[in-house]
Amino acid sequence: MPPIQRPKLAVGGFTEALALETAPFGVKVTALEPGGMRTSWGKRASADIPALLPDYEPSVGAMIRQLKGLWGLETGDPARLRR
Repeated sequence: MPPIQRPKLAVGGFTEALALETAPFGVKVTALEPGGMRTSWGKRASADIPALLPDYEPSVGAMIRQLKGLWGLETGDPARLRR
């Protein structure tokens, strides 16, 4: 069985554990875990990435290039959130 991808595992995992503990008392626990939000953070944060050592380029470099292609395309729209 593949691992479950949970980027917010600290909050989600704690909430699930808490829900199991409180269920016998009739207490229900829920957490809202928002997805990615389209901002300029990724582009700003990656502006000063130092050159990678050659040994890291194949793996880390590929991951950085892939992420750079996705930054700014997240589905969450900050303008719609403000409403």
